[in-house]
Amino acid sequence: MNATRHIGRPSKAALEGTNIGRHGMARMKLRSSAFAEERREYRLLYAISFPLFAATAALSRILPEHLRPMAIENGHFWTVLADARNAAHSVLPYAFMV
Repeated sequence: MNATRHIGRPSKAALEGTNIGRHGMARMKLRSSAFAEERREYRLLYAISFPLFAATAALSRILPEHLRPMAIENGHFWTVLADARNAAHSVLPYAFMV
């Protein structure tokens, strides 16, 4: 008999006989809610900063090579968006390092 109702969420029957108990479940919920909050914050920062990274990537395509703020490869419109996405994903995690 499967003791879990959902993947990753054990039922009360599955927790009986373990040391998790009521307080352990509260800590698990607190950790998951903190993770969810950080995830929302990351997405908000990403949504705010992506246009700036996209503008920088587009500007890098227009400027002469010695004046470019970031290194680029020759490509099409989607490459500009990919460069902006890569820049955002490489810079934004530093905002959460404490």
